[in-house]
Amino acid sequence: MSSNPTHHHRGESSVWSGLVDSYNAARLVIAVLAVVSATIVGTINAWPRGPGVLIVSATVAAHALIHRAQRSRSATTLIVVDAIAFATATFVMGIVSVALLSLAFTFISAAVLVRGARVYAIWLFDLAIIGLAMLLNRVMGLQPYDAAQEALSERVGIVFFTVALVAMTRTLVNRLRQIDYERRATKDQLSSYDSRYRAMLAYSSDGLAVTDAGLRLVELGPQNERLTGYSSNDRIGGSMLDLEIDEDRGALLEAYNKVVRLPDEPARFCVRIRRRDGAVRQMNATARNLLNDPDLEGFVFNFRDVTEEHELRRSL
Repeated sequence: MSSNPTHHHRGESSVWSGLVDSYNAARLVIAVLAVVSATIVGTINAWPRGPGVLIVSATVAAHALIHRAQRSRSATTLIVVDAIAFATATFVMGIVSVALLSLAFTFISAAVLVRGARVYAIWLFDLAIIGLAMLLNRVMGLQPYDAAQEALSERVGIVFFTVALVAMTRTLVNRLRQIDYERRATKDQLSSYDSRYRAMLAYSSDGLAVTDAGLRLVELGPQNERLTGYSSNDRIGGSMLDLEIDEDRGALLEAYNKVVRLPDEPARFCVRIRRRDGAVRQMNATARNLLNDPDLEGFVFNFRDVTEEHELRRSL
């Protein structure tokens, strides 16, 4: 049976969605902490630029709430918004250590949450916008801090970013543990279902064959060898038509053409097959078109040996 890249992709997407949700929850907490930090610093320092940082932090908090309400899954959007917010705060404050910590936070966030080459584009964007903000602060000559104000702001900034990184790391680690537990539980459950399914097939009297669009065999049920005398290894890769009596191949092809035209309707037909020992057996069969099913991606044939019933009816 063919592998299922669609399911793998969906599982992977759900993992990243969970991480993005967790990151957004962490940034909401961080934004609230930033509002508190800006309020404290602005109050203690009588700092005229405090309201600017306060507004930026409140905006990020509002964006986190909107993102949660809309159930968006774009990590790129979150990190870009955060980088713009940090750049604005850097422009207002003009403290080198705060700019460097902002870069570290956004770089780590992008490395964890963004896949592929986009992470490099985001890193360049973060570096450019935060660096430009620091340059504009110097060029425009915004009111500088005195030594005491700058020292206090740096201490608060370091504490804030330390708490922010710890909060983000703990949230993402806890989410990864939860995702790992859920994936292992799902894997165990699927393994159990697979074992039960194979056991049911092993004790079933019906045969099962899965073919690709060209009727090439790609999977056979465990009853195949009992019904035909051929092992799965003998037949996988061969044509579904190989065992049919020449005169009956038209019935199989007619059923095949029907399910191609009407994929939602099964087609029933009767054929005779020649076993490995030369015996001819009468089979009732059903064909189904499951090309659009990502678990199978082929045609499924169920067949049952009705030779004895057929001979009994002929003798009456």
